Amino acid sequence: MSELPGRPNIDQLRRQARELLRAAADGEPAALARVRAFSERVSLSAAQLAVAREYGFASWPALHAEVERRLAELPPGEGEAGRAETGWSFGGGSPIETVAGRDTETTLTKQSEQLDKTLKAQSEQLDRTLAEQRTRTLNERFDTVAEQLGSDKPPAVRLAAVYAMAGLADDWQDHRQMCVDVLCAYLRMPYEPGPGDDAPVEKRLAFQASREVRHTVIRVITAHLNGTAPVSWCGLNFDFAGAVFDGGDFSGAKLSGGTVNFAGAKFSGAMVDFAGAKISGGTVSFSDAEFPGGTVGFTGAEFSGGTVDFSRVASWTQPPDFGSGFDMSHPPAGVMLPTATSPSPDSPVP
Repeated sequence: MSELPGRPNIDQLRRQARELLRAAADGEPAALARVRAFSERVSLSAAQLAVAREYGFASWPALHAEVERRLAELPPGEGEAGRAETGWSFGGGSPIETVAGRDTETTLTKQSEQLDKTLKAQSEQLDRTLAEQRTRTLNERFDTVAEQLGSDKPPAVRLAAVYAMAGLADDWQDHRQMCVDVLCAYLRMPYEPGPGDDAPVEKRLAFQASREVRHTVIRVITAHLNGTAPVSWCGLNFDFAGAVFDGGDFSGAKLSGGTVNFAGAKFSGAMVDFAGAKISGGTVSFSDAEFPGGTVGFTGAEFSGGTVDFSRVASWTQPPDFGSGFDMSHPPAGVMLPTATSPSPDSPVP
């Protein structure tokens, strides 16, 4: 830290600030570092602040006041030189700045303003370039991952692609819905039932591997709806129309806002669990869905504010299990069950 002289000269300090500004404006690294240690802008006020701080003062006005205080303590006449080297006094009047001093100040101010404009324009251009590059990168990631989800790819490749698409959805907020749509579309792909215990081992293993990819999609979606994933997908739309669910865990999913469409979906085979799900907004539609024999569990699910529509299911052979505290004759507000005039449980509901 520099030490202020016993007889400081305010004009010399002003020159120090202007010289520092000029050097910083010319791009000298040392000068830029001194200015930017105290301000992001390269301006005269920033240079004055840097000089003041280097002498141990909080601001330029504080430095100026200390100079005046010290000069005031000097014997009469000795402090005048320190007050204004570039000022003249006529008839005992106040010193007035020279034209050259004013011109220099004006020039430096204009240079500072122009530098600020240039730096701002460069910063904005850099931001645009980075944004365009990021968008290109994200689009390239999307194309690559979407291709890896193709049915012609080995299960291991598709499994990795599921996690890659979920990661891309987390990174790409503007197109998060598009990434989620791809994952939902994977579940809507044509479903081939299990080959049976008598089928060759190769076919049974291939089915199990494909089934694992489908269930992984469900687990990834659920993780982003129940708070266990770092990024929430609550409020997005999920289109499972026509999908076949031979198991899957949606436990604890929070469906608040958006639309979840199970229209025409078929629940058969293993347990599809919605235990502890919280449906507090949006619409969950099971229109034309089939419940031919698989167990669908809603034990402990909370329904408040949203709409869960079972009123037009295609079959109700084995209704979902809502838990012991659920009254099928008086369901919670927003839960719409098949009416009493609907066909028998073993018949399709029109």
